[in-house]
Amino acid sequence: MAEAVKHSPAKRRQAARLIRENCTYAETSKRTDIGQSTLETWMSPTRGDADFQALVHGTGTLQVGPIRLRLTPAPGQPDAPDETLCWIDTDTREVIGTLHVHDAVVTRAIFPQDPQRTRAELEAGRLPYLPDAHTFPMRADALEHLADDSTNLALLCALCSDDPVTAFRAWLSVWRFRSGEDKAIRTLGDEMWEGQAQLADLLATDPFTFILKARKLGQSTIAVSYAAFAARVRDEHARVHAYSYRERASIRLLEQVKFGLDRLPDFLRLSVERETRQEIVYSASGDDERTIVSYPMSKNTSIEETSTHALLDEFAFWPDTETTFGRLEPTFTAPGATATLVTTGNGPANYATTLWQAAKDGDAIFTPIFLPATARPGRDAAWLERKKRSMSASSFRSEYACTEADALAGPAEREFAQEDIDRCTKYPRYSEHEHPGLGTVWPLGKKQEHFPRSKRRDPLVELRYIVAFDIGKKDATVGVVLDVTSDVWHVAAYCRRVGLSYPAIQTLIAQVAADYYPAPVVIEANSMGQAVIDNISLPNRVIGFHTGETSKARAIEKLAVKLQNWEIQFPKNELPQLYNELVGYARPDDYIVQDSVMALALATDQAPEAYSAKNRLFRAGVKEIEKVSHG
Repeated sequence: MAEAVKHSPAKRRQAARLIRENCTYAETSKRTDIGQSTLETWMSPTRGDADFQALVHGTGTLQVGPIRLRLTPAPGQPDAPDETLCWIDTDTREVIGTLHVHDAVVTRAIFPQDPQRTRAELEAGRLPYLPDAHTFPMRADALEHLADDSTNLALLCALCSDDPVTAFRAWLSVWRFRSGEDKAIRTLGDEMWEGQAQLADLLATDPFTFILKARKLGQSTIAVSYAAFAARVRDEHARVHAYSYRERASIRLLEQVKFGLDRLPDFLRLSVERETRQEIVYSASGDDERTIVSYPMSKNTSIEETSTHALLDEFAFWPDTETTFGRLEPTFTAPGATATLVTTGNGPANYATTLWQAAKDGDAIFTPIFLPATARPGRDAAWLERKKRSMSASSFRSEYACTEADALAGPAEREFAQEDIDRCTKYPRYSEHEHPGLGTVWPLGKKQEHFPRSKRRDPLVELRYIVAFDIGKKDATVGVVLDVTSDVWHVAAYCRRVGLSYPAIQTLIAQVAADYYPAPVVIEANSMGQAVIDNISLPNRVIGFHTGETSKARAIEKLAVKLQNWEIQFPKNELPQLYNELVGYARPDDYIVQDSVMALALATDQAPEAYSAKNRLFRAGVKEIEKVSHG
C-alpha cells in the first residue's frame, strides 16, 4: 500500500476517472504523473488495489447472467462512479452481467466485441476493461425495464447494432410523430411505405443526402426522425443543427424533434439539462451532452460551431441561397459529420436547382433522391386527375410533382410563362444567315469593319445594338447585348462575372462596348453603378438607369410584353443561365437570382428611347457609323 500513500487522493481520483473514461494506462500516466506500471498493479485482478478499483468501478452488486436488481450501500467515496453497468451480447440478445450502483444517475449498456471473454471475467469476479466497446447511456432505472420486458432488450440491441440500417429501422419502430393530415399521434415505423423505407435506408448509410420532395410524402418527417436518431443514438457529445428559411419554421423543427424524444419508451429518454426556445440540451452522463439547436436563415446568419448532424430544411427558400450555403457548408462537413438537405423547388434559377444538378452529375457531396407524388400508395392516374381538377395548374405541379422538373419549378406564380420563353428560344440569331425582312445578318460579336467593304451595309440600315449592364460586386455583374434592328430583338452577346472589383467591372463594360461600337450602353446607376459611370470613358454613349420601385416595375413589364409576343430571341443551349432566370423569375424577387433578367430588362426598357431620332446619343452614333463605312 506504499504506492497509495505516495500519491495523493486527488491524483488517485483523477486517475480513476480517466480510466473510467476509457483512457489507456499510458495516457492516464502522462496526465497524472502516476507510473504506468503502478496503474497496472492497482488494476490487477489478483494483486490490485481494491480501494482504487472501487473508485474506477464503484462498489455495487456484481451479477453474472440475467438481470437481478439489488441495491447496495452507497460507495461513500468522493468522485466514485455514478453509473450502473450492464454487459450485453448483441448476437444472442442476452445480458452477460450487471453491476448495480446505488444512487446511480445513469445506466450504461456495454456491448463487448468478445462476449465470451467478458463473461469469463465476470464469472471470475473481475470487472472487464473494455475501452473499445460500444456503449449506450440510459435512464438510471433502465435495468428494471430491461428485466421486465424482453422486447426492450431486443430493441436496445437493435438500436446499438453495427448495421446502421438495422439501428435506424429500430429507431423508427418507436418514433412517434403528429400527423400533419389528421393531427393524430402515430408511430413512424408502422406508417412507412416502400418509398419511405428506401429513403430511411439511404439516410442511415449515406452521410450527405439531398431530398427533393413533392408534398405530403413524409420525407420531412423521416428527416426529422433521423436528426433525433443522430442526437440520441448515433453520436456521443452530439450537436444537431436544424436550419430553415424563417424563425417559425426552424423552431417548428426543434419542436418536432422534442415531441418524438419525449415519447420514446421510458428507459430510452434522457433528462433535459436546459431548454430555450431555440435550443434543447439533454444529459446522457458526465459531460456527454446531446444538443439540438434551431437556426433561422438570413443573409447575416453566422454559425461558429460545427455540427455532428445538420438538417437543412426548405433550402431553396433561404435568402441569397448560394452565399448562405457557402458560408454554412464548413460547419456540417467536418470529419464524421453528416447532413440531410430537404426542399421543395423554387424555380430553375434558384441555387437549389444548380446544386441538385451538380449532385446528379456527381459534382456535389450530396446524394440526390426524388420521390414522385405517385410513389405513395393509392395515388393512381384517376386520383391525380381528380386533384388536378380542383387546383390551379401551378399549385398542382408543385404540390403533387411527378417529375424532377415539376418539383424544381416551385410553387410560386412566375412572372413570365415558360411556354412563351421556350418560343423565344426557337429562332435565335446565328452566324451569317438570312434574317426575314432584313437580309444578311453579321455574325455575333463582330464589328462591321471586320468584313470586306463590299459586304458592308448602308449606314442607315446598319444593325442597331444596345448594351446593358446590371452591376454587382458580391452578386454577379451581367451584361446583355441586344440586336434591336427589327421588331424581333436578338440577344447578340451575354456575359456574367461574379465578385469583380470596380476596375474590373469598368474594364469588362469597356470591352463589350468596344465590340459593339457605337451602341448606347445602359448601366444601372444605383450605388456602385454610379461610381462605375463616373469613372468609365464612353463619350456620348452611357445611359444611367436609376432602379427604383416604379422604374424596375416598368422595365419588367416591358420585358414581359416582349416575351409574351415572342419578340426576343436567344439560344437556350448557349445561355442556360439567362433561360433559367427568366423561367424562375417571380416577384417579390429579393431571394432569387435575377441579375440576367434585370440586364435584359434594362436593355428592353431603354432601346426605344436610345434609338429615337430625337435622341442625341442616336444622332452621335449615326455619325460614327458613317465614319466607319466611308472612312
